[in-house]
Amino acid sequence: MAWYAKLSLVLEATGFRSNNEGSSLFVRNGKSRRLVVLIYVDDLIITGDCSDEITALKCALHKKFAIKDLGRLKYFLGIEMVYSQKGLFLNQRKYIVDLLKDAEMLDCKPTNSPISSKFKLVDDANNVLDDISYYQRLGWKCSCRKNTTGYCVFVGGNMVSWKSKKQIVVTRSSVEAEYRPWLQPPCSSKGFAASSAVEEVLRKTKPSRMISGLLSFIAHAITVFLIPCITRIDLLGKDIPVVALSSVVYLVMDPLFLYAPLINGATKCLVLDNKVKIAALVLRSWGDIRYLLNIFNIYDNIKHRQWRWKSPNKKMLELAGEMLAVLPIPQVAILVFLPNMRGSNSLKIMKFLNFLILLQYLPRVYPLYLLCKNWNTWNIGGKGLKLPNWSLIVVNMYGYLIASHILGAFWYFFSIQRQIGCWEHACRSQNGCEFSTSCVQNAHKNFTLLENLCPINPPDKRVFDFGIFQGALQSSMQGSTNFFQRWLLCSSWGIRNLSSYASNLTEASAYGWENLFVILISISGLVLFMYLLGFVQEFMKKVDKLETIAQTMEINDRKIPDILSEYGLSSTWRRHFRLAVKGKLREDETYIVENMFSILSLTQLRPSAPKIKRSLFLDKLKKIDGLQDKGDEVLTKICKQLEPAIYREDSYIIREGEPLAMMFFVTRGNVLTYATNNGGSNGSSRTIQIEKDNGLYGEELLTWAERPSCKFSNLPISDLTVKCHNKLNEVVEIFALHATDLQLIVSKFPGQFNMDRTLTIAVDNGNVN
Repeated sequence: MAWYAKLSLVLEATGFRSNNEGSSLFVRNGKSRRLVVLIYVDDLIITGDCSDEITALKCALHKKFAIKDLGRLKYFLGIEMVYSQKGLFLNQRKYIVDLLKDAEMLDCKPTNSPISSKFKLVDDANNVLDDISYYQRLGWKCSCRKNTTGYCVFVGGNMVSWKSKKQIVVTRSSVEAEYRPWLQPPCSSKGFAASSAVEEVLRKTKPSRMISGLLSFIAHAITVFLIPCITRIDLLGKDIPVVALSSVVYLVMDPLFLYAPLINGATKCLVLDNKVKIAALVLRSWGDIRYLLNIFNIYDNIKHRQWRWKSPNKKMLELAGEMLAVLPIPQVAILVFLPNMRGSNSLKIMKFLNFLILLQYLPRVYPLYLLCKNWNTWNIGGKGLKLPNWSLIVVNMYGYLIASHILGAFWYFFSIQRQIGCWEHACRSQNGCEFSTSCVQNAHKNFTLLENLCPINPPDKRVFDFGIFQGALQSSMQGSTNFFQRWLLCSSWGIRNLSSYASNLTEASAYGWENLFVILISISGLVLFMYLLGFVQEFMKKVDKLETIAQTMEINDRKIPDILSEYGLSSTWRRHFRLAVKGKLREDETYIVENMFSILSLTQLRPSAPKIKRSLFLDKLKKIDGLQDKGDEVLTKICKQLEPAIYREDSYIIREGEPLAMMFFVTRGNVLTYATNNGGSNGSSRTIQIEKDNGLYGEELLTWAERPSCKFSNLPISDLTVKCHNKLNEVVEIFALHATDLQLIVSKFPGQFNMDRTLTIAVDNGNVN
């Protein structure tokens, strides 16, 4: 790697640029010629359309390194080069012949198919090869020798997503180049190998920053939970609605209502777990304050016509969602109606209430989706402290666990209703049996009948099929007051069936609502899986981008000190330049600074641009005739107005005979100045080469600006042509002060300039007129 780093610096210094297709390919473009250098481990391939430049490059490299010229390229990576008058012919004859020779197949005849279509493969453990190295050598020679990395994602043994990418690092030795494809296989049956960029991010992340950020987040989350009347909070870089943040906490507590009902096995009736009931009521009522305040704000905006700038339909949909979320449906259905059901019609009403309870979770879960979606774009406290990558994984997995928690709670809740449905079915088969879930109105219940017609241990599907709720009822958790045990059992059931898309629920009965619940679990699992799969792909893209940024930053870290030294700036600017380049790399991960023009174009450095220009040009301006006696305030103003510009090869900066509209410093590259005898292009001329830091060109503008009638129609005419004289594909960089800016500066500081005020006196017969 040290050899490559040094070689790349030498090539870049001679005008080469690394190609986007790979860091081992360097290209130098001239006016009508091109030179290409390809690096392979410790070998170089040089080609181009000018033999003189190839020879010059060899001499330049020989001065820096101990190299040996191997002559014309004949054989490279299994490809043979044959030269002729018609051009270059590439073939793999030698590679194929060597391969056939090793396989002892030189005498074989060609065939369209390498093996008979009727050939059958058998697993014969007794017929073991004596020497497996024969096949290993052939396998190695047939394999691709390009270094490639990647990942693949397996679900249940089936590959569902994959990606491969060419490595952009250069191997440090020929041994590493040979073994890298074997040491880093593109896919693994156990998952995917983490990229080195992830390890680099985790290694560079300071634990103190991670801990302080996590503590800050927890503190704000507790504040939101304890004070739900807050409408917005500056927790992260953007103002986040508290609904999005508090939903993370309240969604854990929301399904508590579903665990409140219990079955009294002795009297065949429903009772309520008082501890769970009180906790659910308090937490639900406390959390619903935020929905009520939001409804009031929306209503107030509509009332005062403050919502016209937004879509009215969207606003009304938001209002409907908030109202649906705050309705006390579970309080009425579970705590009031369910324990006092009576008659078969009550079961139909309860099915409708079940639908409303499920529907109510849509507006309650949606803010959590927004939180997961935008988590990676937020900063803690708005202080530029980026949330660590592991927090994004935790938040997305948290959403998966919340879904399992909710579905498990519904499984418990529906299992109780399935038991109630069996009681109602049993009562219909005998006269005098009155169906009721109340423990008070159970005088007419036939307990023996209910026991016989609702068999659970052991089950009898011929009598009554409980379907997917059989396991829940057999566990007897509906009669236990141990909430933690019930929650753990139901949550584990939820995550198992959600992750398998309900494929484990094969014992479902013919009951319609039960099958709809299975379909809901299956669709929820598929949707969450597709979301997580998309998240994994986005995360891997982010990792790839971070890896590219890290490598580009290494190049910039080598270039920034050279730029500081070239322009004579203090090393204290290095930190500012690095931060600005890092900010730019978030937008363009391939951005590389080349000169001061690329430095000053960085958004983060715009406030510091006047100070940088002052450091660059203040001392130079003090040496210019006409500015030597000017104060620092005037010179600082001139420095501020100097604008950088880039000119490419053979470009004209100023042409002879045209108005001189600017004066400028050449800060990089060389320019030629010349004047023709007749003002045309065919006359003789005397050419002068001006290098950088060789003073100011266009000083005539100072005289023009001091005149009282300095109109643009009176701009001085240039008597010289200034043309770029690029060396080795370099650009010419100038810092120019335009005539309009100079005129403005002179008008602001008239006392600092010698304003030409001509006074004409006429003398007539001794009298002065």
